[in-house]
Amino acid sequence: MDRIPEIRQETEDYIYNVIVPKYSAFDPAHREDHALAVIDNSMDLYRKAPDGVRSGINPEILAVAAAAHDLGRIHGKKDHHINSGIIIRNDTALREWFDREQIELIAQTAEDHRASRQAEPRSIYGKIVSEADRLIDTDTVIRRTLMYGIDRYPEMSPSDQIDRALDHLYEKYGEDGYLQLWIPWSGNALQLLELRALLADREAAKAEVARIYSEITAGPDCMEGKRSGRHSCEAEIPDSGTECPPDRRIHTAASPYSNMLPDSHPEQR
Repeated sequence: MDRIPEIRQETEDYIYNVIVPKYSAFDPAHREDHALAVIDNSMDLYRKAPDGVRSGINPEILAVAAAAHDLGRIHGKKDHHINSGIIIRNDTALREWFDREQIELIAQTAEDHRASRQAEPRSIYGKIVSEADRLIDTDTVIRRTLMYGIDRYPEMSPSDQIDRALDHLYEKYGEDGYLQLWIPWSGNALQLLELRALLADREAAKAEVARIYSEITAGPDCMEGKRSGRHSCEAEIPDSGTECPPDRRIHTAASPYSNMLPDSHPEQR
């Protein structure tokens, strides 16, 4: 299947058959659909880049970097960008298509993508993948923020989950948030303005977060709840009237990278 026509078929096969499936082991906000979205967004930004910029970009390096940018999450959120770089450098399969300098560039792109990292990405690849990873759609941003919190902090009450998500939205996307945009031809700037318009009214923002929380806990994104005791999806937010169906659960796969990093990288809060 020719999903990225600018790259070799064997490289494309490795991306979709080997790298992307690794995301099944991550939290619900960073599963395969997230990897696919970042790949698609990165290649779209490449295709829309000015000729003078696009001519200096190797689309295979960009595609692999976009696919592999979050692999370090197998060892938790903290330092996941650094761990992604380690995993990429240790991936011997990449040596079939890339030389040492190119692999280093892919690794640096993964290291530079994290939104909370204040330094400017070191290459155009880092800037594109960072921008592609932003995915600034208001509903999607809120949904992914909630899904991460429900998975990572199952002991939290519904009201605490909503407050945690709201605080994160202001910390990252608010007028004084740490998010930075790097690609002037992307649509993220306008979408960020739309999200900030919602955040300008905290009560309205909280109501929207609560509404989406209600949808998540009533649908297939519920955690294991009844069976594992890790999270009670039946707990209702005020006036939500929803509960988690007992058989709608998200399962976490075993780690595919347990032998590629030392054991000193536990899941971080």
